[in-house]
Amino acid sequence: LDAWLDYGRPTTFWLGGFSNPRGFLAANAQEVCRLHARDKWALDDLVTKTEVLKVEESEVFNPPDTGVHIRGLSIEGAGWDKERCHLIDCE
Repeated sequence: LDAWLDYGRPTTFWLGGFSNPRGFLAANAQEVCRLHARDKWALDDLVTKTEVLKVEESEVFNPPDTGVHIRGLSIEGAGWDKERCHLIDCE
């Protein structure tokens, strides 16, 4: 937390590192709605958009304008093709 206060918000968050990841995602949704309060965005109407970045974590230098970059997700029963950015059969 000291680094967060000293250097600002992290560019990525390790979702698996949270004891309550759903709470983190819910807090992020609330933050996005607050940012768009002028446009009267309602939390119940918010749609979560997920996009897999084509870069490694070390290449992410800035947080997104809205939302968060998360890392450390895993897939069971499938693999991920980094070049084509889609699921593949398990090896």
